[in-house]
Amino acid sequence: MFPAATYPGLIIFILDVIAIFKVLNSNRSVTSRFLWTILLFLFPVLGLFIYILFAGRRLHQQSPSSAASPFYIEEVPDYLLDKITFSIMRDPVISIKSGISYERKTLLEHFSYGRMFDPVCGAQMPLTKDDIIPNRALKEACDDFLAKNKWAEDE
Repeated sequence: MFPAATYPGLIIFILDVIAIFKVLNSNRSVTSRFLWTILLFLFPVLGLFIYILFAGRRLHQQSPSSAASPFYIEEVPDYLLDKITFSIMRDPVISIKSGISYERKTLLEHFSYGRMFDPVCGAQMPLTKDDIIPNRALKEACDDFLAKNKWAEDE
């Protein structure tokens, strides 16, 4: 079928493909993933050898939030942000009429100005204090995000 001399090349090729797949699916910075992929692509044998020796080190397995990359942007997911103030919610509530979540303090302040309607949907959707309930799942997600991303505490 294949000459015996092609098996080592085939094995190197398969190992390189596996290594490139692992690199691209890792939580390394974009720059690191790019450089590892180029190294493995241009130098299959040497690149694979270097990958096996150095890629498993703890430095490369840090999460992106703790990586010291100049290209990493700290960003809060939109679903954790209040729709009125665009800050991270600490006590999220959900409108049972629209299904939209807000920060409780912000929504109650909205009501205190006599605006008894959903801030996103507008006057066509009346809303009162009785129409909001705690959004416990979102609160847990917000608390978890803040625990893992100390930089977001000031947001």
